[in-house]
Amino acid sequence: MKKEQKFEYKTEWDFTDLYSSPNDPQLEKDVSNIEKAYTTFAKKYAKDDSYLSDEKKLAQSIEDYTKLSLIYEKPQWYLHNMQAVDTQSKLLSEKVAQVEPRITKAVNQVLFYSIKLGKIPKDVQKKFLSSEILKKYRYFLKLIFRNAQYNLTEAEEKILNLKSRTGYGLWVEGSSKLKSNLTVKFEGKEIPL
Repeated sequence: MKKEQKFEYKTEWDFTDLYSSPNDPQLEKDVSNIEKAYTTFAKKYAKDDSYLSDEKKLAQSIEDYTKLSLIYEKPQWYLHNMQAVDTQSKLLSEKVAQVEPRITKAVNQVLFYSIKLGKIPKDVQKKFLSSEILKKYRYFLKLIFRNAQYNLTEAEEKILNLKSRTGYGLWVEGSSKLKSNLTVKFEGKEIPL
């Protein structure tokens, strides 16, 4: 009869590949880089609408826009996952409260982009969707064009972004904190849910 083999599994999350702690200076640098990148994009495309009719310029603008999403997620992903692991941490709550408004403000600077894309005339949309230059962005453009009917004004979209944390986000966060305090007894031990 074979002896049962036991494996040692790591049972705790380790986010140190991202940041050493919520106070890691790199986190602040990354948030500052996000702010700068969004500001740069806004300055480049807010007043120059040539990308709305020129497929080469549109391809470049989508490429630039895509780069924003790549840098945007790391600090928030880290903080929200750390907060999910340690829901009682005041340090994490304070850090999220500091970082989220800054990132939201940065994101609000580029709301014009998808709204303007959504307003491209239908005949130009068809041209763009059949363009070889824009082929790799076809799905992105289809989503923008299809969802444009639901776009509000830029000012209204900004308000929704600013209020989303205070409404839905805080509800979810509060629910998570309450749930994380729940425990069950198992084999004589209190185990958190």
